[in-house]
Amino acid sequence: MQRDIARDISYASSAATRGGRAMVRVLENTT
Repeated sequence: MQRDIARDISYASSAATRGGRAMVRVLENTT
């Protein structure tokens, strides 16, 4: 599970430069 989280963080960091922030907002809205 920890490895999956690290992968998610790495992906989010890379997407943050593009539209990752938008996805994060949607995810937070769903939570």
